[in-house]
Formats: sequence, structure tokens, C-alpha cells
Amino acid sequence: GDVYKRQEYSILEIKALLRDSDLEIKEVASRTNFQSNSVMTRFFREHTGMTPSDYRERIFIQIDGS
Repeated sequence: GDVYKRQEYSILEIKALLRDSDLEIKEVASRTNFQSNSVMTRFFREHTGMTPSDYRERIFIQIDGS
């Protein structure tokens, strides 16, 4: 129930910050209440299969249209 919802929310929030801001990864981690960058990265990778920086690179490649 709730834990899963909260995790899903966290993933969406992390994705939004990666996509819509140029915050450093560690800044994204602190804004989404992860105690560290590495904890957030591991959490994100477990749920999406990629690291936050991979996700960000993929997004911007798509936006550029190449």
C-alpha cells in the first residue's frame, strides 16, 4: 500500500527534477529526502533499471531528436 505509493511518488519526483532542472544529482537526492546520492541512485536503478544520470542523458537525447 502506502510504502509502494510513496516509492512511486519518489520515482516520479526524481524523474521530474532530472528532466526539468539542471540540479546536480546530489541536489536532487537531498530535495527528495534521500540521505545520500548513492542511496537515491540505488533506489532509482532498482525501480527503473537505469541510474539517474543515465535517465537524464536519455531524456535529453530524445528532446534533441537525435
